[in-house]
Amino acid sequence: TSSGGGLREFPLDRVKAELEIIHAAGIRDVRVLDRTFNEEEARSLALLDVFRETGAGIRFHLEIDPARVTAGLADSLRRFRPGLLHVEAGVQSLDEEVMRQSGRRGSPAAVLEGLRLLLGVWGLEVHADLVAGLPGSSWAGLKQDLTLLTLLGVSEIQLEILKMLPGTRLEALRERLGLAASPAPPYEVLRTPAFSAEELWRTARVSRVVDGFHNHPALRALTRKACMMIPDFWATLTDAVYAKGEVREGLSLRARFRIFKAYLKEKQPALVPELIDGWYRGDYGIDEELAPARLWRGALPEGVSAVEPGEGPFDRVVAVEDPPARYYAFKIEASGKKRLAAVFARSANT
Repeated sequence: TSSGGGLREFPLDRVKAELEIIHAAGIRDVRVLDRTFNEEEARSLALLDVFRETGAGIRFHLEIDPARVTAGLADSLRRFRPGLLHVEAGVQSLDEEVMRQSGRRGSPAAVLEGLRLLLGVWGLEVHADLVAGLPGSSWAGLKQDLTLLTLLGVSEIQLEILKMLPGTRLEALRERLGLAASPAPPYEVLRTPAFSAEELWRTARVSRVVDGFHNHPALRALTRKACMMIPDFWATLTDAVYAKGEVREGLSLRARFRIFKAYLKEKQPALVPELIDGWYRGDYGIDEELAPARLWRGALPEGVSAVEPGEGPFDRVVAVEDPPARYYAFKIEASGKKRLAAVFARSANT
């Protein structure tokens, strides 16, 4: 547990019986409270078998130590239907000295290998966390870790500031390590010998931007590409976001796309068409500020060719008028859900 207390293990028969009750009650989301689900591989594999056989249709949230992920565990996870597992991988830091001072097992190489094994499981949602303010960690090191996780391709990244929870090992060593923390909940670290108060304040801002941009499926792929191409990506994007005004929890997706477009126009203009493409592929509505567009009526004009062919006729076509012109064709399924069926592009000579 977070406070360092003991963990009780129930017999597998009890787990199965209680899971049957949960399933019969119609509950379809279960979070396993064990902070290191794969502490003992044999038990974790046995539990996964029970979850798969008894909890059909239930979505399980597991907290896993990536440094202890094995090929056997990955194979067991692979036997679940896609979408039924959400794995939180406790990374915290990818710096060997920080891991040592924090009492973390394994090595950065083991953590990265474990993450790659998890990401090799098709349909598995992998949520990775980073912690700022750990002993020995710095602002520069944190940004490097954040870049590594972004480029690795995890589904979500959670960036938090270290909390000095009463009863934990680090709380007991706080004075020796020079960690200044709030005496009131949530007991966040305020500064360390290597992490200033201003840098932790900036980290809190970066955390909100990571959640609003990388963690949204509509922006995730482009965020990774931008991170690969733009130096100091997360810090500069955060500055750009906050230059537009204080970030509110309810910052709309439209606002995020518009801010990102202005940022890319300055830092990497070649990525702007991909941002526009992502907006209209998602069919989030016509937005003249992102790119002039209109609903297309009638047959598509001559001189366009299919980029992603699909079967017509189409129920809705959005024509983006910024060159090179593109046409996003949607079909409405029997359930009423709209899906992208084809993408057309105007040839350069028309």
